[in-house]
Amino acid sequence: MVYGGRDGKENKQDGGIKMIELGDKVRCIHTGFTGIAIARTEFINGCVQYSVAPNVGKDNKYPEEFSLDEDSLEVISPKRKKVNQRETGGPVRMIKRHSRI
Repeated sequence: MVYGGRDGKENKQDGGIKMIELGDKVRCIHTGFTGIAIARTEFINGCVQYSVAPNVGKDNKYPEEFSLDEDSLEVISPKRKKVNQRETGGPVRMIKRHSRI
């Protein structure tokens, strides 16, 4: 799937076509359903579907995800990139050892 849907107006980035990645926020162009792409299923006939999970409701219950065809999805925002994590635990003290000769 490319940004902009399948109406022929493809948004090419970095010299190629942008595919949906797991973790991207997507929207169905037919129903307006939005959520996060959490799984990708590819069938033997070439059909590709994504399981899309909506946000948690006000009752703090996790709603059921829906499987939608790749052609009916558009990316709203790409997944967040991981920032290089620093080591935690504080500074390391180096102990000088003297040999006893």
